[in-house]
Amino acid sequence: MQVEIKNNKERVKRYLTDYPETRDNYNKLIANIWYHDLKNSGHSPDIIDGLKMLRIIAKGDILTNPESIRRNWQKLQQDYPELRGKTWEKRQGKQSEVKSDLGYQ
Repeated sequence: MQVEIKNNKERVKRYLTDYPETRDNYNKLIANIWYHDLKNSGHSPDIIDGLKMLRIIAKGDILTNPESIRRNWQKLQQDYPELRGKTWEKRQGKQSEVKSDLGYQ
């Protein structure tokens, strides 16, 4: 029971608003979202073992797609300055350096 993409953006926005530590830590954002995905699907995230978690990830029908989370995270931080973390400016500053290294202008 995966979250529909149209709802995913609002969901990510809610986490960025309610949990400011997720603004700078994409892994924390995914962990929080996946924790609630597991709870909402009837699993006990507090006691789930690693192998079962890997099977759930591989199956791909319970947990929100991490790429979708990442894209929404980036877009929301681009569009809403109040949802940016402390390292957002630093990451943006490196963008031109990376483009230069890759031969883009």
